[in-house]
Amino acid sequence: MCQDLVTRLCSQPVCEAVTQTLAPGEACEETLLARTGCGAADFTFTSPSRGRFLECRTPLLRLSERVDVAPRCEDVAEAFSTCPDLVAFLKGGAP
Repeated sequence: MCQDLVTRLCSQPVCEAVTQTLAPGEACEETLLARTGCGAADFTFTSPSRGRFLECRTPLLRLSERVDVAPRCEDVAEAFSTCPDLVAFLKGGAP
């Protein structure tokens, strides 16, 4: 689920909210997977919790539940504005 979120956020074209807020650079997916640790086989949710993560991920699924369909940028911006704990997690720090 965490990798799915990162894949969606890094789908081309990458939304300005992602580039401005998270500054992942050219290797968006690799950078965010490394920062969050969610690329690891033993990844477990701590903060945000799995439930909170699911709640924050919901706006990114509005357009499509398929991972190969990029979310709308307004949905990414909404997820970031309503979930500062998710943003902190994606930046690699605690909320």
